[in-house]
Amino acid sequence: PSPTSFTPIKHGRDDLSRHWFLAFPPLLLHFFMIFPLRKRFLKNHPNVLLALYAPAELLLLARVRMHVPVPRPMSETAILRGQDLLERVELLHFAVFALVTLAILVHSVRRAPNILLRKQLRIIAYGLGFGVVPSTVFYIVPFILGSRPSTGAELTVLLQAFIPLAFSYSISRYRLVDIE
Repeated sequence: PSPTSFTPIKHGRDDLSRHWFLAFPPLLLHFFMIFPLRKRFLKNHPNVLLALYAPAELLLLARVRMHVPVPRPMSETAILRGQDLLERVELLHFAVFALVTLAILVHSVRRAPNILLRKQLRIIAYGLGFGVVPSTVFYIVPFILGSRPSTGAELTVLLQAFIPLAFSYSISRYRLVDIE
């Protein structure tokens, strides 16, 4: 069979990675809204944490809707336009949540109660910044605006490896969240 042909395993893996792509940004934002200290804003607005997940849920429902048969089927052109729009909105979702998370993380670095925590958070902020900002500026924004990003811009996705590397370095070097 052709490598591009449909197989349940490949289709399931693609769907799972798409679900994680939607879930990761609100999970990361949620984590940094409660770590290292719960943000004061959350004391007055505790439901904000639940609301963080609403955009991802709506995008997931829209994605599922594209695969549900309906009495009056959509044309192939409408389906392709819908898929294209969903991809753009999903990337926008990722970029907005990642940049908000970065802003909250920078705020946490400045307000860290001790130098060790400040160092831990600074490493993670650098990793998140190096991973997300170039991808957003050079790939996501042009893609959302309708132009085709350059090959160099497509390679900025490799910089996102800094995100887990920064976490693991901070954990091993500075015992982040007291994990050894």
